[in-house]
Amino acid sequence: MFDCLNQLYNQCAMKKSNAREKGLVLQAKQWESAIALLCRNKGYLENNIRCEAYAMPPFKTLEVVVVVVDVEVVVVVVIVVVVVAVVVVVVVLIVVVVVIVVVVVVVVVVVVVVVVVVVVVVEKIVEAATAQSNA
Repeated sequence: MFDCLNQLYNQCAMKKSNAREKGLVLQAKQWESAIALLCRNKGYLENNIRCEAYAMPPFKTLEVVVVVVDVEVVVVVVIVVVVVAVVVVVVVLIVVVVVIVVVVVVVVVVVVVVVVVVVVVVEKIVEAATAQSNA
């Protein structure tokens, strides 16, 4: 078991395959436990770090490619995700502010129009009443 782990660890460390290989992509802490599981299941090693683990029935033979993801790649992905999230939040906030401003402007315009109409109607009524009382 220990030799199996050692051999796999060394092969993975030397190879540093990219994440485009098909199979199971494992992050830093996860892949060691996966290797341990594969070795416990009496898998075998090949030069391309391919392991075959035999699961208990009714599962079929499980084939896993262990891929070491460089720390730099993970950091870049995290940075890109954070930047995209910040941009999305800023865009949503801008849209919300624009909608609020439009609603406020519409309400103010409606209030002004209503006040002007009321003032004009009241003036007409007052003029009509004044004209009748003078006549």
